[in-house]
Amino acid sequence: MKKLLLFVAVAFLTAMGAEAQIFHTDFGNNPVVIDPDMMEYELSLTGTDAEFMIQNYSSMDGMIFFASFENGAAVVSTEADYNANVNVLTENTNISSSSVFFGCDGGSPFFNVLYLEGEYTAWLSANDKRYVGFRFINNGQYHYGWACLKLENNGNGINVLLYGYAYNSTPNAPIRAGESDTFTLGLENANAELFSVYPNPVENILTINGQNIDKVSVFNTLGQQISEISNPCGVIDLSNLDKGVYFLNINSCGKSIKKKIIKK
Repeated sequence: MKKLLLFVAVAFLTAMGAEAQIFHTDFGNNPVVIDPDMMEYELSLTGTDAEFMIQNYSSMDGMIFFASFENGAAVVSTEADYNANVNVLTENTNISSSSVFFGCDGGSPFFNVLYLEGEYTAWLSANDKRYVGFRFINNGQYHYGWACLKLENNGNGINVLLYGYAYNSTPNAPIRAGESDTFTLGLENANAELFSVYPNPVENILTINGQNIDKVSVFNTLGQQISEISNPCGVIDLSNLDKGVYFLNINSCGKSIKKKIIKK
């Protein structure tokens, strides 16, 4: 079963005069549960085909994968008899070009092993949240990121709990496991519910439901500002945008609310 992530958090980081952005999806205290019945969960970082998929077959053949599906997508792993075992990373582990990755090369999916019954149980024995390091290609360049996971036995198999993930929008720039910023919009953000955007995915005209909107800024997945609309009167025209994922920064009465949209 394939799922599309509905919530995203955007964290902004400014360093040495150049603006870098870490895009951080945070499920907080409500992790996504990939159980043996759900079986599969997609991670689509650029809004097109999923770069990664968490596949839970623990009740069938005793295996769970953090699979790489798009060319260039790879996971920090160690060679093993069956593809490669996903390394258990702790907070602040550096993820960069110096990390050892195994993944999709030449278009063939690669099934990195998160759990193999009786052989690779490191994630289950950790018994708390740990990190997967990954890389993927966007616009021909590598981006590095992490996913926060926990594995637990549910009696009939193994549940995978996904607490969130993030990636650095600056090409080839490293990221530390768990790194985000002090400003994080997650599921518990009180201001987010004051505004809704629809339709999403959107083809041309997007409606923003909320009051006293001063301006709306549109960013792409590289953190570049595409446009800024002042006093939008509840609608913005996105017909000039290419297909993909974008982020809205909605300013209202001194507050800033972030929303993820998909342009189809």
